[in-house]
Amino acid sequence: MISDLHLHTRLSRDARQDAENDVAGFVKAAEAKNISYIAITEHRDIMPDDPMHEGIINADLYECARQVEAEKKRLLAEGRSSVTLLHGVELAHQHTHPEESAKIIAEHNYDFILGSLHLLKDKYDFYRCDF
Repeated sequence: MISDLHLHTRLSRDARQDAENDVAGFVKAAEAKNISYIAITEHRDIMPDDPMHEGIINADLYECARQVEAEKKRLLAEGRSSVTLLHGVELAHQHTHPEESAKIIAEHNYDFILGSLHLLKDKYDFYRCDF
């Protein structure tokens, strides 16, 4: 079984912003590559000390839920797909903001939650690194 459980559509601002980078595009690509499971995991970084992430990196999770549900309904109406589509979130810094994390998790019926860490103790953001 091949899976990709870390996918960002154009709703996450650090993802490709072209028209094909959407839920339906990921399903089509997964079918072509024989990928069994995919999870759309838009960004929700809880980093109040870094204004870059508030409203810039973070995606509209309600819009993501709407798009994933619409694609699930379309797949169901068309018949069985070889891809199982999961609704997820990439929740960053949940360990330092447990109350806000619990609220975000309770707002949606997630199939998958990807925990991530973007800043170390010195507050250096790996997103901004130039390797």
